[in-house]
Amino acid sequence: MRLTFSKLLPGGNPTILIPGEDVPEGLLPAFAARLMHPLHVGAEQVGALFVKDGMPHLEMMGGEFCVNASRAAAFEWAERGLFARVGETAVAGMASVSGLREPIPVAVAPTQKELRACREAVDAGAPLDGPAAAFSESSLFCAARIPVGDARIERLEPGKTLVRLPGICHVLLDAAVHPLPGDLFAAASLERARLHLDAEPAAGVIWCDGPAISPVVWVAATESTHLETACGSASLALALARGGSSSVLQPSGEILDIDLAGEAAWVSGRVDRIARGETWMDASEITPCN
Repeated sequence: MRLTFSKLLPGGNPTILIPGEDVPEGLLPAFAARLMHPLHVGAEQVGALFVKDGMPHLEMMGGEFCVNASRAAAFEWAERGLFARVGETAVAGMASVSGLREPIPVAVAPTQKELRACREAVDAGAPLDGPAAAFSESSLFCAARIPVGDARIERLEPGKTLVRLPGICHVLLDAAVHPLPGDLFAAASLERARLHLDAEPAAGVIWCDGPAISPVVWVAATESTHLETACGSASLALALARGGSSSVLQPSGEILDIDLAGEAAWVSGRVDRIARGETWMDASEITPCN
């Protein structure tokens, strides 16, 4: 079958987005596993885009929650003109995302300065049902406001903290106490097993060195583990654990800005689209992931 796709880099995190209606029911994890493979399109995560009851919806490959994919989806939705103009050039709107109970605001703008002004307007109650505006740029600044009131922070031992967010959890390891091992994948697997995290939809083991992170993220439904080039939820977890807004350096070299305010946090950064096109998959050979 022929499948259209967009490949984006939210903070440097290769993300494939596909039309949800093109994926047979129950096969999104299997499609995602094929698309992510380095001999196919290649990426670290896959999400499907829908419009449900008039609202944009992102369904992640394993039903997990993903901050960066939410920002990448906002890029796509903004280009389609699904959001309202806020200010002269920015747009914002509400979207639902797998792993979260309630819709969240997202904002898109050509520059960081315009994005910050848009976020402030949204926080002040700017209407999100006005005239739409569409973008055609290949690079935009995108933000998502994430609820953090239900986040749980568990201090396990010196240099080790478990942060449970809706739809995903992360073990934060202070690299000064827990240096990066030679085999990050084996060490991350062992850490997940120790903390019984394999029952979670997604879990990350994140080595933190000052403002920089090295995230190894596992998703149950696709049975996939990636040393991710960027991770928005891990960056959010680090800011929550440290108790303040942060600028977090990603392995890609990009910066994600985390702005905490009460029971919500804006996660902001650049999103680049690097490909758009069609790919082919033999649906008869794809079976549901275990």
